[in-house]
Amino acid sequence: MSQVSARVVVSRFFLLISLLILFAVPFHYWTVDRKGVLRALSPIPAVLASWTVKCSEGSPMWQKEMMSFGIWTLRAPASQSAFIDVDGQVHHCESGWQGDVLFSSLVSENSLFQYGSLTKPITSALIIKLVNDGKLEYDLGITELIGIGEPYDEAEGFDSVTLGDLMTHNSGVSGEIFSEDKIPWCPYRMDQIVNQKVWVTPSGSHKYSNLNYCLLGAAISKATGRSYRAAVNGAFNLETYGINFVNGAHPEGWVRPDYRYHDFYRDDIRPSFDYYAISSTAGMGGSAKGYARLIRDLLNSSSGQHLTGKDSSCDSRKIRNCYGHLFYLYEPPNGDLVNVKGGHMPGYSSVVVVDHRREVFVWLGNTDTPNASSGLNITRFIDALSSLW
Repeated sequence: MSQVSARVVVSRFFLLISLLILFAVPFHYWTVDRKGVLRALSPIPAVLASWTVKCSEGSPMWQKEMMSFGIWTLRAPASQSAFIDVDGQVHHCESGWQGDVLFSSLVSENSLFQYGSLTKPITSALIIKLVNDGKLEYDLGITELIGIGEPYDEAEGFDSVTLGDLMTHNSGVSGEIFSEDKIPWCPYRMDQIVNQKVWVTPSGSHKYSNLNYCLLGAAISKATGRSYRAAVNGAFNLETYGINFVNGAHPEGWVRPDYRYHDFYRDDIRPSFDYYAISSTAGMGGSAKGYARLIRDLLNSSSGQHLTGKDSSCDSRKIRNCYGHLFYLYEPPNGDLVNVKGGHMPGYSSVVVVDHRREVFVWLGNTDTPNASSGLNITRFIDALSSLW
């Protein structure tokens, strides 16, 4: 073999090794840490989504800025926002794609996202309506609310838990309704509440509970003689706002959830919750514009009297701390108090903010967002919104 031929062989050998390394290393990381790879590559869909941001004519400049904040800080490849100003004008913005980036339809003002816990203020609004109609009372005990008869252990303290306690997350009732491997007892076997634990919550403190709002859904059913879904649809005509109930992790025609920041779920391992059971807790979905319109209409009704005000018993500078009947109160660094509610379902995040002028801002995105449980990034989001608004 000539010296030239040997060099060619060696060069080809090293080229082959280089190609193997080039493809083997990413393949290795893709197989052992797929989400890590997707998170590392997240700037790519973020840049592409940034190019697609569009807002309706007359939208304030800060609304477009908040869309970028949602893309980069909350890490949402697809998102919507809606803003209803003091004059009742509706402004909306959208970004990203409904499914595969570049290969699906762009998100529109009518695209559908899961609301998660943004469902809760709608449940609360119906409770308020039923109280105003004389069908419920805030101080009714939980066993009377849901129709539990004798016998039960009064020493457990269930009679001390009231409708108002459930609404403000200081009932002390423990339990979970999001379960993959069994059907939750609420709302199907309400007598099982007597087997749950109850503890006393200190004055001014809250322990956030999805179960509380399942119990409120059961109270609505008992008070109206209808299922929760039928009762809330009948009361607020949700269809006119484009709001629907969710019956699966990824309903056809909805914006695809992005699980890259979820610890467990992914496209081939999706949530399998009992979506009927979580109807009153996190069961609704729709567009940002539809939700903002509904909230504005509720604020113009008797429900609007229940915006949370300054309360010395809790620290409103902490996120998710001062719960009222509809929202929680939060005080950003600029001191402008706002009413807030955040929402989450695997692959989706959302937030609604109401200021002192009763202007309404809603943001929806297909992301779990980093540090979702701590609320760190959503706090940054609200702080930025308050400084621009």
